[in-house]
Amino acid sequence: MKIFRFRIYLYFALCCILAMFSCGKSYLDVKRNQSEVVPHNISDYQALLDKYDLMNLKSCYNLSIVAADEYVVPLDKWETLTHPDQKNAHIWAKEIFEGKSSDDWDEAYNRILIANISADGAEKITPNEMEHEAWSTLKGNAFFYRAFNHYQLTQVFCKPYNAQSADSDLGIVLRTESDVTIRAKRASIAETYAQIINDLETASELLPVKAVIKYRPCRAAAFALLARVYMQMDNYGKALECADSAWELNHTLIDFNELDTELRYSFTIDYESNPEILFISSIPNLQIFSAARYNILPQLYDLYEDDDLRKQIYFYQDPNNGLLFKGSYKGGATFFTGLATDEILLMRAECNVRVGKLSTARECLNLLRAYRYTKEAYSEITEDNRENLLKIALEEKRKELVFRGTRWEDLRRLNKDSRTAVTLERNLDKTVYKIEPNSLRYAFPIPDNEMDLSGLVQNER
Repeated sequence: MKIFRFRIYLYFALCCILAMFSCGKSYLDVKRNQSEVVPHNISDYQALLDKYDLMNLKSCYNLSIVAADEYVVPLDKWETLTHPDQKNAHIWAKEIFEGKSSDDWDEAYNRILIANISADGAEKITPNEMEHEAWSTLKGNAFFYRAFNHYQLTQVFCKPYNAQSADSDLGIVLRTESDVTIRAKRASIAETYAQIINDLETASELLPVKAVIKYRPCRAAAFALLARVYMQMDNYGKALECADSAWELNHTLIDFNELDTELRYSFTIDYESNPEILFISSIPNLQIFSAARYNILPQLYDLYEDDDLRKQIYFYQDPNNGLLFKGSYKGGATFFTGLATDEILLMRAECNVRVGKLSTARECLNLLRAYRYTKEAYSEITEDNRENLLKIALEEKRKELVFRGTRWEDLRRLNKDSRTAVTLERNLDKTVYKIEPNSLRYAFPIPDNEMDLSGLVQNER
């Protein structure tokens, strides 16, 4: 991809990082012999995947969150943006990158390269009995990371899944080997989703039920991501099976009644103590989301009833900057884009409605709401109309998963159905920008520099 030589340099840079990371020696003490720094055993390859600043903290959901309908930016603040991708994605412009590279694209393929190096390395190792668990974890981690990044790229740079045209619609460049000299070409959407599913099914068989740290995926995370994938494919029966499997492995929820609503950030940066988190992923602090620039979309805020604790846990009124978000599971100002049990429960709720199991759907929604509303005000949902219950399930998901990166995915998916399709608008003073349901602009363009170097077929805009 991008520049083959860059990828090769990255590989050797990672090896050097690994040597310093695993040996605990100073930079000057690192041995110069290449054969002594190239990873060769299970712990070496796992250490590559454990570099969380590379593998977890730069999720490729930047454009997804910027383009979604969860916030507003006034014209004078928008005009001061110096990052063209953020400035243009906010108004769904035809041109996004203005000749610059894309972190969403580059960082994802860097992570895929690391995953492939580790997967290929695992294949070369024959573990003994004592090593087998570590070997399975390594291989499961590698397949999960590859699938997670391929999936995110698909949601940003490809059309939404359409069963009738999936064999001909352009997917992403699938990288399943560490050989960077293989010529880049775009797979079809059908091939892309099939690869992601295959990787996640493999990962679900190899990953442990509980990861050592939440920067590593666990088995429930693999099933949760599989549920997301099948939902994008409108295969709600399979999505429900996967969500149920994930829920069976981990169904712990936080009772928001026990949280301090006065805290500046509602969730601690000690995310290991957050029982809902299955897998940590986040995006870096983006310029457009500085406290002095953005505000929460009023229509989103108005969805919360006064007795809904999320209204106080997720948001706060800054005296200088207005209504801001404080509810990231990552803690602090960075947005959590990983996988958690609350999302699993909401996927189960929607999928149960879709397949006609309304009683189970209500149970899912009522369980979540019991932990999100004040105990004094909580009342159960009794709706028995299928269309109305679907509307409630989708609204609960929108309220629960703020700034997780999932809203853009849901818009792409739900716009395929006229009953749930919406037109988004940005009002910048006297200019109104719109993106219609099923617009070609729900797939971002391949970055300009990648087009120049690889000659890929560009997305229509």
